[in-house]
Amino acid sequence: MLNRSTPVIFRISAIKVNLYHKSVRGRRWRAELLYKSGKLRSDCVVVVAVWCCGWGSLVLRLFRVLAALAFVAPLATRAEASVLVQIDRSVQRMSVSVDGVARYNWRVSTARRGYVTPPGSYHPQMLARRWFSRKYYNSPMPHSIFFYGGFAIHGSYEISQLGRPASHGCVRLDPANAAILYGIVEREGMDATTIVIH
Repeated sequence: MLNRSTPVIFRISAIKVNLYHKSVRGRRWRAELLYKSGKLRSDCVVVVAVWCCGWGSLVLRLFRVLAALAFVAPLATRAEASVLVQIDRSVQRMSVSVDGVARYNWRVSTARRGYVTPPGSYHPQMLARRWFSRKYYNSPMPHSIFFYGGFAIHGSYEISQLGRPASHGCVRLDPANAAILYGIVEREGMDATTIVIH
């Protein structure tokens, strides 16, 4: 039974709802809504506290308000989240913006003579933390972000060649920078990431 000294805590994770209660000192109810999604940069938390009045209907009303907020707030946050990766082949540079804010600018290597890095706008198709090229001598491609068939952005240990065309068509990055970009795309989501090659 709930009484005046019983806090009521609603915790929502995805669509699972659990109700916890235990007697503690104090004279208010606390309802906490926690919506978690892997695609969000951080949890969306809404906390509402009301004075305990002993009416069961109040709990039901409060739960309905929180349930609505669970779906509205994350959608608003998600709509603003985006990653833009721009690759300029003429200067062999990559710029990365998150939510419209410039975050990184790195040297890259795109296709050398006789090969092509396809221009256009893409979304990542597959992520591979560890990958080896079956076509080119089993070469390591750490933190690969595949965006068009076998074409990928990935780390390269041929760091001395970054800043000039050197690849078979992929976009090469310093391994440390490739790991950073991979983490951003993994966190924000492939659908929220746009890769533009000029």
